[in-house]
Amino acid sequence: MIIAICLVLLLSGCAHDDPWTRRDTVYELTYIIAVAADAYSTTQIQYNENLIERQPITRAVLGANPSTSSTWQYFTSMAITHYLISQALPQEYRRWWQIGGTTYHSYFAFKNCDFGICGRPEEQLEPEPTFCPACQPIR
Repeated sequence: MIIAICLVLLLSGCAHDDPWTRRDTVYELTYIIAVAADAYSTTQIQYNENLIERQPITRAVLGANPSTSSTWQYFTSMAITHYLISQALPQEYRRWWQIGGTTYHSYFAFKNCDFGICGRPEEQLEPEPTFCPACQPIR
C-alpha cells in the first residue's frame, strides 16, 4: 500500500488533466460504499472461529483473523489510494478503474455474507439445512 501511495505521488506530474465530474464523484462514492461493506464483513471474521480470511492480499496484510482496527485502517488506506489514482487517470480509464474496484469489493462483501457474517455476532442465525434428495446423512 505504501508503494502504491509513493507511486501516485511520484507520478502525479504525469497525471491527466481531465476535469473531475459529478459522475466521477458518484462512481467514487459507490466505490467507498462497496469498500465499507467489504471492510465491515471482513471485521466479522474474528467472531466466527470456523472462518479465516482467504483473500490472499488481505490475508497477507491483516492475517487470518483480522482485528477491527487493522481492517478499517487497511480499507481506509485503500479508499484514499483509489481516489488518488482515480484523480490521476484520464477520463476513459477512470471509469473502468472505478467500476472495477466497486465490482471487486462488492463481490467480496457479498461472498462474506454468503458465509453468514454480515450481521453482528449475536444476531447471526444458524443456516437452514438444505434439502438434497440424493444426499445421505453422515453417521
